[in-house]
Amino acid sequence: MAVRPHWLCIVFAAAALAACSTTADRGADRGAALGLAEAGVAASIAMSEEAAASRTAFLDDGRRVDLLFYLGRAAAPPAAVPTGEIARTSPARAANEETRRRIALVLLQREQAMDALARAYAELGALAAADPGADVRTAVGTFTERANIFIAAVGALPGVGALPLIGSLGATAASEGLALVAERRQREEVKRTSAEIRTALLAVAAAVEAERDHAAAIRQGIIGTKASLRAALIEAGLADHAATVATVADLSGSAPREDAVERLEGPRGERLRAALDGYQKTEQARDAAVVAAAYETLIAALRALVDEHRKLEADAPVDATLIRLWAARIEEIAGRLRAAGHAGG
Repeated sequence: MAVRPHWLCIVFAAAALAACSTTADRGADRGAALGLAEAGVAASIAMSEEAAASRTAFLDDGRRVDLLFYLGRAAAPPAAVPTGEIARTSPARAANEETRRRIALVLLQREQAMDALARAYAELGALAAADPGADVRTAVGTFTERANIFIAAVGALPGVGALPLIGSLGATAASEGLALVAERRQREEVKRTSAEIRTALLAVAAAVEAERDHAAAIRQGIIGTKASLRAALIEAGLADHAATVATVADLSGSAPREDAVERLEGPRGERLRAALDGYQKTEQARDAAVVAAAYETLIAALRALVDEHRKLEADAPVDATLIRLWAARIEEIAGRLRAAGHAGG
């Protein structure tokens, strides 16, 4: 995973907080809160990176869709599409472009919400470690704000409609702040913060489900545009099979012959071209499956975080290892999305 600079600060801070005290001197509940906070940072970073990779791939595919549209108009008979009309769009295409713009915005807002969630988890860890500099109120408030922006963006997708936003998060754990000793007050604040994050996570998970139901098919539908665009350019005489040859050579670990492109484009290369076309379709199906897997993994990870927060608030054992496993799965998916975006196709 490509870690952005500000994430390093969060990760190192979380690790330092964990090293501040042992489980024996901070109590089981503080240890559970620190473990969940550290795992939450890792999961949030992974979810942010997945959203960023998804958005980059989606925007690139969208650009290819645009170019294919105009190449198709150029290839049409002049009687059907006069030269002066080639550069014009259509109402249906304008609606399609607007839908793609909204999906790209949803992915951006989800990425930013996960950025804010990572900061909230870092501050939860600081609170659990009794760091006097912890600013958990600001961090949780920022996460709630960014989450609501994401939820609203999902609601603006065609066919979705307005989704419930996260309301004002007040105290959710009973406390008599001034009457409690400092240690108990800190535990209550940790639980209150956990409940606030949990409430927001439930709303975010529901929004990701709505995003999946209305955006996944569109994202999957334009994945094959790289191969389609290459075929259109070759048909128009504007490109050759050099990129295809390079992809095959890279996969096989061999160097292409100097006349490989000429052989592939010649009469005797017809069967090989058909084989490579089949391979490309298989790769497209695999890339589409990654999109579906990304949504299911994200939703499951968010639900798992909610479950661990409930355990923390009930003084039950927290399984931070499970959250780290979800984070690792999401990191792997983000890597596959990036690889698909850079693949030769």
